[in-house]
Amino acid sequence: MRKTKLLLFTITLFTFLLTSCSTTQSVVDLPKQHDVRQSKRGKKKQINALIKYAKRYQGVPYKYAGKGPKNFDCSGFTRYVFRHFGYSLPGYSRGQATKGKKIATKKIKKGDLVFFTGRKTGNKVGHVGLVISANKRSFQFIHASLKGIKINSYPEDTYYKKHFKFARRIIP
Repeated sequence: MRKTKLLLFTITLFTFLLTSCSTTQSVVDLPKQHDVRQSKRGKKKQINALIKYAKRYQGVPYKYAGKGPKNFDCSGFTRYVFRHFGYSLPGYSRGQATKGKKIATKKIKKGDLVFFTGRKTGNKVGHVGLVISANKRSFQFIHASLKGIKINSYPEDTYYKKHFKFARRIIP
C-alpha cells in the first residue's frame, strides 16, 4: 500500500512539473498530491505545516508583483505557500477570491484565506492573507503588507476591520 502511495505521489509530482512548465496556467481548487478524503488529523497536520512554512517568511520585503522567495506581494505570497503543498492558485488576489469555498466570518479556521479591499480597489478585493489562528470573534493572519511579510489581527487592527470582505477555504 505504501509503495502504491509513493508511486502515485511520484507520478502526480512528475505530472505537476510537466504541466507547470506550459505557457498556460492551470488553476485547480483541489490538492494535486493529497487524497481529498484525507482524515481530519491529516488535514490538521497539513494546515499546521502550511502555517509553519508561511511563518518562515516573516520579514521578507514587499514588492509589487513579487512572487518570492526574496520578495512578495500579497497574492504572490499566498500562492507561493500553497504551491509548496501542491495547491495551485491564481497569481492575483481577485482570482484567489474565487477559489475554494466561501466561509462565514464566525467559521474561519486556520489555513483559510481572508480577503480585503485594497487601497485603490474601491469595494473590490485587493488584498489577501492566510489565517494562522482563529476563534468565533477574531483571527490572526499572515500576509505581505507594505512593511513585508507580517502578522496582523482582526478585528483589533482597525484598517483590516474596515477593509475585510470575506474568507474562503482552499483545503477542503
